[in-house]
Amino acid sequence: MKQWSPTNKASLKTISEHQGCVYDTAWNPRNKSVFASCAEDKTIKIHDLLQPHPVSVLQGHVDQVISVDWNKYDNNLLISSSSDKSTRVWDIRNPKYSVIQFGPFEFPKKKVMFSPHHKNIAVGCGYDMCVTFWNLTTMQPIYNYNQHKEFIFGIDWNLFYPDLVTTYSWDEHVNLIRVKI
Repeated sequence: MKQWSPTNKASLKTISEHQGCVYDTAWNPRNKSVFASCAEDKTIKIHDLLQPHPVSVLQGHVDQVISVDWNKYDNNLLISSSSDKSTRVWDIRNPKYSVIQFGPFEFPKKKVMFSPHHKNIAVGCGYDMCVTFWNLTTMQPIYNYNQHKEFIFGIDWNLFYPDLVTTYSWDEHVNLIRVKI
């Protein structure tokens, strides 16, 4: 991973802490020097740009970790998805174990993220051609959207409209989803 500045031609910093491909990174929403990364080596690493090495390593997935996101309301919570077909929620204050696990599913979730509007809502999309919204309090799915014809590899929540999510898929469609939560 490299840290860049638009004003420099060379990277400011190189971080080589994972073994294999790094699939995703996410900045901590409340600490400008902290970010999480996930990789082929089955780990999630918490980095602080002010420290020379990761400040924490989360291990629990048994295959590549392909997506990671921070909770916007509780900067101790992370969500991750893996090729092991599970989605996990982690509390970085206790990095040994995840606090919630969804799955294993039939297929992995390619992208997971917390809602920027609701503390206890998360969403995931993936190789099952489905978008699943979960309530983390009840640990239950609250809505499934299955209108794509191929796997879904991206999702994003609209920051201005709490009920609007967009997805993009291998079927070459971008879909807008309105969800009442």
